[in-house]
Amino acid sequence: MALVLSMRLEEDFFVGDERFVVVEIKSASHVRVQHGEKVLDLYTSRATPVLPNVRLSVADRGQLGLARIAIEAPKSVTILRGANYRKLSGQ
Repeated sequence: MALVLSMRLEEDFFVGDERFVVVEIKSASHVRVQHGEKVLDLYTSRATPVLPNVRLSVADRGQLGLARIAIEAPKSVTILRGANYRKLSGQ
């Protein structure tokens, strides 16, 4: 089962200590996220491996201007929205 985050353009989330930023919402089924120097194309039709045992894809039922990112990861991996990560880490 995947965790699904609804994200707007330029919002970020963290998988562990790795930051991902929504840089483009091309359609309800195609979103681009930046991870470090890489820009990744995410689709509803396939999950993209981004870290060991972690895959990202686009969840169904996206809305105009809103990306729904599905994150598949082991339960031991912490996943947080950017604001929550910064609050917890004191940044």
